[in-house]
Amino acid sequence: MHEDVRRLNAPPDRSLHLWFEPWGDGLAFAAGCVIELRATSPVPGALEVADLADRTAIYAWPGSTLQIIKDGKLVHTYDVAAPDTPSGMSTREFVTTSFGEPPVPPKRVVYNGAEMNEGWPERIEEAQTITDYSIGGVAFPRVPYGLESGGWDFERPCHDCRVVKGQLHVPSCDVEQCPACGEQAITCDCPSEGDKGE
Repeated sequence: MHEDVRRLNAPPDRSLHLWFEPWGDGLAFAAGCVIELRATSPVPGALEVADLADRTAIYAWPGSTLQIIKDGKLVHTYDVAAPDTPSGMSTREFVTTSFGEPPVPPKRVVYNGAEMNEGWPERIEEAQTITDYSIGGVAFPRVPYGLESGGWDFERPCHDCRVVKGQLHVPSCDVEQCPACGEQAITCDCPSEGDKGE
């Protein structure tokens, strides 16, 4: 088995955006973390790393699979082996000829002490104005983050919508609790007449 291992360090002041080909998938990593890429294949080859303006593209070689390890923990795998490319072409040459350069990642901002896509803080602020849900003709006050039943770590921002303790979730957040039945708001059967995120 052939293996190629690369270590990438996210900059100390911004996230690291990686794009993985031929899988056509991107992941962002927080500032300051260490990423290890571990590719294996029954055929010899090497990863090709292309540093672009605001992202880094990783191109696997035909037959290889890839593991992404962040700060020593496995966080993602690409188990489907990279397919063969036309004779004489690398994965990078084939993908960029067929589809162009990797997409530009969305701009990121820090809000509530958490990094998120530009424009998301406005969605959080808008969510604070939706103070109740109309369920079965009755207005129920929404459940703020931190008052839900369940085993969430409320000292950290919500893992889905990034609100902090005491704020109302962005509608459609998978953590928000239905104020009528106590179940997950986006999946419960309560008849709502407003945006409960359904």
